[in-house]
Amino acid sequence: MDYAGVILEGENNTLLLQLRDNNKKTKNPNTWSIFGGGIKKKELPIKAAIREIKEELNFTLKLKDLKLFIKENLNNQMYYIFRAKLIDLSILSLAEGKDMHLFSKEELSKLNNVPLLMRKYEGKYWKEREENPL
Repeated sequence: MDYAGVILEGENNTLLLQLRDNNKKTKNPNTWSIFGGGIKKKELPIKAAIREIKEELNFTLKLKDLKLFIKENLNNQMYYIFRAKLIDLSILSLAEGKDMHLFSKEELSKLNNVPLLMRKYEGKYWKEREENPL
């Protein structure tokens, strides 16, 4: 199943991550990751990203809020990663996962429990964010 995820960018060079549930059904269990999930059949990746944020944070993003960051085929699975500005953390309500937290670049680099895919794009992300702020 293809994947759509959203990097939610906070103030002061931070990003919001979700601590994923620790169960057998969860991909990358008990890791800090961006919000997102599988793209349904005939669903556009950007619509899947909007749906996932609604399901996981009870918040509705608009199409204009999202900017495509990564589109890549890895092992016959497409990954679409979008960037969006986090306006107000207080209006979010975690509906999936164990926790959520705003991490700085330095804090993120020290985390051991993040998916390999996040580490792969980490440097590219911070460069993109600096060169093309939302």
